[in-house]
Amino acid sequence: MLIPFGRWSPGLADTTPGGSRVIEGVIPLADGAYGPMPQFSTVAGAEALAEAPRGHISFPKADGTYVRYVATSTDWYSFSADGSFTSIVSGNSVPPGDRESFLRFGDKLLGTNITDGFRAYDFETATADGTIAAAPAARFAFECGNVVIALDCDGNNQLIQNSASNDHTDWTNGGADYQPLEGGGALVAGVAVSDGSAIIFQREAIRFMQFGGSGGGPLYSLYLMSDQAGAVNAGSVVGAAGGAFFIDTDGPKFVAPGAMPVSIGAKDGISGWLDDNVAAGDLDTIEGAYDRFRRMVWWRVPVSGDSATVFSRMLGYHVDHDKWTRLTVTTSALFSTALPGFVWADLTDTWSTYNQFPWGDRYWQGGEPLFGGFDSDFKLALFSGTPMAATLESSLQQFPQSQYINSVTPITDAASGTMQIGVADRIGAPLTWTVEPSPINDEGDCMFLERGKAAKGRLNLAAGTVWTYASGVDHPNTSGR
Repeated sequence: MLIPFGRWSPGLADTTPGGSRVIEGVIPLADGAYGPMPQFSTVAGAEALAEAPRGHISFPKADGTYVRYVATSTDWYSFSADGSFTSIVSGNSVPPGDRESFLRFGDKLLGTNITDGFRAYDFETATADGTIAAAPAARFAFECGNVVIALDCDGNNQLIQNSASNDHTDWTNGGADYQPLEGGGALVAGVAVSDGSAIIFQREAIRFMQFGGSGGGPLYSLYLMSDQAGAVNAGSVVGAAGGAFFIDTDGPKFVAPGAMPVSIGAKDGISGWLDDNVAAGDLDTIEGAYDRFRRMVWWRVPVSGDSATVFSRMLGYHVDHDKWTRLTVTTSALFSTALPGFVWADLTDTWSTYNQFPWGDRYWQGGEPLFGGFDSDFKLALFSGTPMAATLESSLQQFPQSQYINSVTPITDAASGTMQIGVADRIGAPLTWTVEPSPINDEGDCMFLERGKAAKGRLNLAAGTVWTYASGVDHPNTSGR
């Protein structure tokens, strides 16, 4: 009898068929199984920022090489593949609790916050252009329709402004305009979903922005998509899968152009998990990012005991498989990126300094999509290399009568690992777990001598264990009491 490691469903009953209360340190696979998630490894030789990142962006230049820029409250930094950095803009004053909003516009890196306003940096010539005098001081900005869209401008949190077409310095001519909103709460974020359309998030509404004005009419039109949903903050909004994923006050959701937002966290109890584990006042600190290689949307979330900037939990949602997972890992930022490749002659230290990432890993392949962030010491780190520790539990099973469980077979290709069995005399009674986990033997079985009428299995895989799949437990060998 196969008992699968089902969907992570922390809000459902422990006996729910195909559900599991514990799925940790793994990613969902297409066949219903789970695979390993690489450890979050600090890049060898990485330098530490003076404080937690307050904004970041990565993109390719004209020659195809990738660049990464990170903001603190006072500086913009250019990061190298080895985690070292150089200040390129200084003297900023990002307000407490806010972030620098970055975007790429042509050959310029633009950044804005409500104190310093817009500034520009030419990343092709590595030259700071300084403040854009005509632009508003905006909390958030993005590019769509070849213009810069600014949200929450000059102290009016419901004001949208746009630059002239193809000119980030002109905010009065060439189609530059402004649009105040009368409802929906403060503007939060925007995500371009095509060359001429975007989704605009407010605290209590979502709007669709469609470009295409002609004949002297407005440059774009706004359509209300929902007044029953909104984003808790800009950091939680992640553009992917032709739309945008975001955290609302009642949990994670997805919205596509022209459609109503849908909950992606309600049916498995993920929304309830957030409500139980994240204080209401901390929702606006959640930060998300898209892992292009694994097609996962990840959010790092603060739970009890975490600091204001370093969080110990991550929630992951697979956009194709509609399944969730959880990681226990400390982060101070999260992002998708790509790094320059390495030239052997440029490595300045011995191989032992760099070998935390295996030879052949994506880390060494310049331009390949990577997923990472900053660790608890504010150093560059990547999810790359050997697997992190993983724990997977089955749902709770009930036998017709109390049984001795003598052995089970975990369905995994891991050569090493351990199993535990939790047993109880009836459904609803507290489980008693195996004190000494049973190792997987040479025949792939785990041996026990536990008795109960209700039971569940738990597979433990240590960090660094080599494996590719785990799907459940099979062949429970039982005998009468």
